[in-house]
Amino acid sequence: MKILYTNFHVSYGGGHTTYIAILAESLRAHHEIWVAVPPTSKLYLLCQAIPNINVVAMPFPSKPREWRDIFSTRKRLRTMFEKERFDIVHVNGSPDHRLVMYAIFGLHGKRPRVVYTKHNSLPVGKHFGSQLRVKYATDHVIAVSRHTSRLLDGTPYAKREVSVIPNGVDVEHFHPFNDEASQHARLRMVGPEHAGKFIVGSVAGTADYKGWIDMVTAIASLPVLVRETMHILIAGESPSSSQRQQVAQLGMSEHVTFAENLLDVRPCIAAFDIGFVLSYAEAISFACREMMAMGKPVIVANCGGLSENVSDGEDGWIVPQRDPDAISSLLREITGKPETLRAMGESARRKSEVHFEKTLFVQETEAVYRRLTMST
Repeated sequence: MKILYTNFHVSYGGGHTTYIAILAESLRAHHEIWVAVPPTSKLYLLCQAIPNINVVAMPFPSKPREWRDIFSTRKRLRTMFEKERFDIVHVNGSPDHRLVMYAIFGLHGKRPRVVYTKHNSLPVGKHFGSQLRVKYATDHVIAVSRHTSRLLDGTPYAKREVSVIPNGVDVEHFHPFNDEASQHARLRMVGPEHAGKFIVGSVAGTADYKGWIDMVTAIASLPVLVRETMHILIAGESPSSSQRQQVAQLGMSEHVTFAENLLDVRPCIAAFDIGFVLSYAEAISFACREMMAMGKPVIVANCGGLSENVSDGEDGWIVPQRDPDAISSLLREITGKPETLRAMGESARRKSEVHFEKTLFVQETEAVYRRLTMST
């Protein structure tokens, strides 16, 4: 098959980046893979470094004032569709989905089958634009969690077949470090002054909606003697000045380390005692699954599809959303129990090997493509 992936994110892109990169790299041996993304995106750089992937620098403008750029991208896509005759176009957000639809209108010859993935936990509108995209440019919908699938009920997308295919991670790449390597990672990530502390960490990013400030607030509320034994390590884009000010106002500047824009998050995860994802909106979370694959029990908020990753009390914990008091209470309960945490981390790893491994994710997605091409 000839498969085109599109994505509109202009910078890091979060889970979209990981999602497309895994599929593109995994399927390139047996299919002709193309990726069209903005040249400023991390996904563009990642895919350029993978052999046998055709990478096209393409923005996906969406604002009315960008109408000239919209027409330009639509024309480029139309030319690609007519020349390359893709079997599958896999879109990953409204801006690229919309432009693919524009390019398909009036297309001569073979029309590609279009797969749309619902990546987020935001409500789905019933507006005219959604109805158009479903009617003219959606042949199948993939939801990355059961929660996300339920959001599609009663919307125009429910008119198409919906497959729930949770994100998968490379459990061979994301593997537990041994004790010596973990200690080296701790020294590297937080320095000798914090390496001996109880490290609570996240690789889910620094956006406000990721809820990491709730963890900072929770630890700030602990008794001084307890707080001094703990440290927070967060990987992601550089926090804003207002975010740093929030941390400072809580008196936590010396208790938080920001590991900015890491190309490889594994040493960061290896430094954790436990992980956390406390998002206010989350479909499933690659970050949670990566941390669990590396043998870390994870605290998740009861938000979106996050709780679908964790069995509470077995391989992690589920806390109410936006509730620092519940988090601080949990931390008081679990700190100082290294054997319990180690056993929970081993359970997290076992679950990852069985349920989160990328092979199942790739195979189920490829099966969707095959069904669509066979039905043409």
